Amino acid sequence: MLSRSTAISAGAVGRRDCTADRPILLGRSEAGGAVPAGEWKPISSATQGYTPAQYVQTVRIREAEKLLLTTTQSVSQIGMQVGLDNPSYFATLFKQKTGFTPTAYRQQHLTSVQNEAAR
Repeated sequence: MLSRSTAISAGAVGRRDCTADRPILLGRSEAGGAVPAGEWKPISSATQGYTPAQYVQTVRIREAEKLLLTTTQSVSQIGMQVGLDNPSYFATLFKQKTGFTPTAYRQQHLTSVQNEAAR
């Protein structure tokens, strides 16, 4: 489950394999201290110029996309699993990032996959 904390370790920032089982800790160094502003710049280049908060949101929404297509968990359960405990905020953020509500995303993408499999 993603941490509700707003911290990301310097080592985790550059990884593309951050998932729900790897907490994201924003603003902390490997030693546990805060990441100085001067150190975030080289880290942020590895995250395609996202601010720390944008990066955390993007990782959470990418994980939610995977879970929507690979599990039968409810939208609320998926939101909680990726660290967004407020279902309304999760749905709003998901729609901002993907253009779909979580339910519509699941329906649209599962239908597309099923249609292609039938061909």
